Amino acid sequence: MQRYTNDFPVIGFVGLGQMGRPIAERIVHACGPCIVFDANSSAMAPFGEKASLARSMTDLGDRCDVV
Repeated sequence: MQRYTNDFPVIGFVGLGQMGRPIAERIVHACGPCIVFDANSSAMAPFGEKASLARSMTDLGDRCDVV
């Protein structure tokens, strides 16, 4: 099932540590809101206003087109 928004697939991003956070920020800036997940919930806090926060890896996978 495709859930395209603004001509982009809904993107899920896993891992918001030192390397993942800047990458996820660039994806949000370039493609619009995405869905993010990190095992450390505090790493997701900065994305609360600009991305959807997944409750688990399964939740993320169910809600996006591309991970």
